[in-house]
Amino acid sequence: MFSKMEMLEGRWWILAGVGLVALAKGARPVAKSAIKGYLVARDGVNRMTARSRAGLQNLYAEAEAEYHDAAVAQAAAEASGAPRTAPRVRSTPPAAEPA
Repeated sequence: MFSKMEMLEGRWWILAGVGLVALAKGARPVAKSAIKGYLVARDGVNRMTARSRAGLQNLYAEAEAEYHDAAVAQAAAEASGAPRTAPRVRSTPPAAEPA
């Protein structure tokens, strides 16, 4: 009547389903480990960026405070009528002192 191959020919999807279930059971620990690895990496990146962000915020606050202090000093100097002076810039390095 029908050979075994002819009977399975139309039902290949059943074998494919059984194969996927077997594969899924074996792949579950691998997938779980991959997810754990992702979570560890994400937490590490979050900690690193938080430290970098805090450092940049501190640097910005220091620069802002220095700028504000310089602006206040310049405004006070202009209010007192003192001439505005530019900072001195040396074009050549100082000569070495004799020993």
